[in-house]
Amino acid sequence: MDQFEVLDGLPATGPMYVPVSSSTDPFYSEGYVVRFFSKNGAEWVGNFRPGLGEFSGTFGFPEHDKVLVVAGGQAYLMSPSKYEPLLKFGGQIEEALMNEDGDLIFRDLIRIIVIRRRTGELWMSERISWDGLRNLKVAGANLSGEAWGPTITSRIQQEWVSFDLDLRRKKLTGGSVGKTLSGDGGILFDAYEYPTSLWAL
Repeated sequence: MDQFEVLDGLPATGPMYVPVSSSTDPFYSEGYVVRFFSKNGAEWVGNFRPGLGEFSGTFGFPEHDKVLVVAGGQAYLMSPSKYEPLLKFGGQIEEALMNEDGDLIFRDLIRIIVIRRRTGELWMSERISWDGLRNLKVAGANLSGEAWGPTITSRIQQEWVSFDLDLRRKKLTGGSVGKTLSGDGGILFDAYEYPTSLWAL
């Protein structure tokens, strides 16, 4: 059974849609629209408020009765049977990749966000870039790419610095932040692990 269907816009007929937002502010504009199908056969339409990013997409985890909606960079973890998000994170997600294990790998402008499909672990890397990541490639347990930053001698000049992130050990090598601050890639900060498995929410 399908968990969801991404719609081109708000339905002209049928029950009223449910606005879903990352804040408590009212949201009435058309956003990213998804129809959900719960296990008991009920259907409802969610109108998701976009964040500040360019990426939108929806990912199903039927084995855990969860759906992850990313609307304009803002991520919402949903259950098809509930109107309220179980968790909200991101805000400026720009790209999504998936590795051979089905893990989701997101990039925003400064770091990497990973959801492990098997365990439901959510973790975010320390800051890798000052303002931009590009050319991501996944090879086994390794993620490589380039991070934007000013040069050590000038904040006017720009450069793209390579990095490698071990997705199993959660260890970063390279990137533009540590290079600018210390001359190497060894400064790690702002790493975060969500304390509970997403599948337990």
